[in-house]
Amino acid sequence: MLNQVYWEIQDRVMTMEFSGAVRTDDFINAIETAESFRAHLPAAATVHVINDVSRRAAIDRDLLSLSEVTALIRKHSLTGLNGWLVIVEPNPNPVLIFVAQTVAQITHFRLRIFNSKAAALRFLYKADPLLPQPMIESHD
Repeated sequence: MLNQVYWEIQDRVMTMEFSGAVRTDDFINAIETAESFRAHLPAAATVHVINDVSRRAAIDRDLLSLSEVTALIRKHSLTGLNGWLVIVEPNPNPVLIFVAQTVAQITHFRLRIFNSKAAALRFLYKADPLLPQPMIESHD
């Protein structure tokens, strides 16, 4: 199920969190929510997406079908985006990796897979020097 879609870093890094059984409808809802979040941004805005499926128990077969996922992407206008697509999955399924790599190519996202959200965020901060750096408390 889709838990939530939110800005991890306003207008720059979006997180989609899934858990339990992930269905095609959940994926469509996540895409539609993401598009509504991006609506006010310029078309060329760099937005990175963290797709956190680390708490999923199962995934709908259609989401492992390249033709089904490609059709969903074309239907929901997810082509021409830029940024990183970062998947958080401690034990990635080889079919999921293949579909994710192909989706990343279709959407012009660059893809990385990490086993934790913290590792994904560390990567994005290094990969995109224009991201606002997190506030770090100093204990003088």
